[in-house]
Amino acid sequence: MGIYQRPDSQYWWIAFSVKGKQVRQSTQIPLSDPDGPQKAQSLFIRYQEEKRRAQKGLMTKKTAHKAISTIYEAFHGEELETESTRSFLARWIKRKASEIRSIDEYRNHTQALLDALGKKADEPLFALTLKDCFEFRDIAQKKNSNGSVNKKIKTLRVAFNDAVKEKLIPENPFLEVPLLKERDKQTRRAFTQQEIDALFSTCTDPEWLSMMIFALYTGQRLSDLVNLTWNNIDLTPGHETITIKTKKTGIIISNPLREADLLVHVRKLAEKPHTLSTPLHPRLYAIRQRSPKGSTLSNQFYEIMVNAGIVPPKGQHTAQKDGRDGRHTISEISFHSFRHTLTTWLKSNNVGLATAKDIIGHESTAISENYTHIDDRTKRNALNSLPKINSILKAIKGTP
Repeated sequence: MGIYQRPDSQYWWIAFSVKGKQVRQSTQIPLSDPDGPQKAQSLFIRYQEEKRRAQKGLMTKKTAHKAISTIYEAFHGEELETESTRSFLARWIKRKASEIRSIDEYRNHTQALLDALGKKADEPLFALTLKDCFEFRDIAQKKNSNGSVNKKIKTLRVAFNDAVKEKLIPENPFLEVPLLKERDKQTRRAFTQQEIDALFSTCTDPEWLSMMIFALYTGQRLSDLVNLTWNNIDLTPGHETITIKTKKTGIIISNPLREADLLVHVRKLAEKPHTLSTPLHPRLYAIRQRSPKGSTLSNQFYEIMVNAGIVPPKGQHTAQKDGRDGRHTISEISFHSFRHTLTTWLKSNNVGLATAKDIIGHESTAISENYTHIDDRTKRNALNSLPKINSILKAIKGTP
């Protein structure tokens, strides 16, 4: 027991035993410091003194924090900040809100940790232990798929990396928490022609029928389509287009309205009184405003698929009884499958890769930079070349 160097660290480390267990701790004293060995040894002695106090029952959380603060100030020349886990994560989310678009997901992930910590969330950030992190993962795993748990851990790794950079904690405990094996992960796929026919022939909800038509011929996500207003639509003769700034990537997509079906449908919708700020799907838009996470709408669409006979009712999936992984079976089709369907149609119809990417909207900047912007005429010809689907035409004719 004493001071030592780790090959993967630029700092001196100390090791000591507590109740028979070995504890290892970074001193944050750089190996490059000429006086580093002496400082690290002094720090080790101070830790040993505080350990003896704890063994005598003289240490409480308050005195432990005071001792650590005293040691930190002695070696670093400044007071140890005592920001709580809750306060730090709130500040971190506020800062990240201006940097990332998926802030709601980040906020949900950090809130999950705070909920799991309970009262400990209001204790100093450095009081968070590796045990707390593992317990959080175990709690999250009881309620979520392994993939969802891994997303939470990845978010918290980023957050606590920033805490390390701010010198609020010496190391990131979430880096020691391994990700779970995603055995329940399945690849999303496109709808088959039979599934599309079933969806459009059984759905009786006008707004959901409309959403499906938009999804099939724009390839855009549920969260973007439900927020459409007439400000996104241009019905100028000869230049009929839909323009969307995607929520996930921030890409601005402007595509022609396919003449055989989508344009016909949009013109029917335009017959109703509206302003530029009027949502195209008012009822679903209102639901989205009440439930920003989108789970309500996703569940509604799942029921539409159940009624179409293309997925089993929830709770009747064939679960693989393999411990916790038997808990969820993820459907390989969802509303997002419309995006895959349009992509598949375009490729099958020999539409060029660059044109298909421009229509769908590609998330990778690196890939997007490899091809130039595609003009509207090329995209219009590509969309108009796709085959007509009788079930969709029938649904458009029947929508009010």
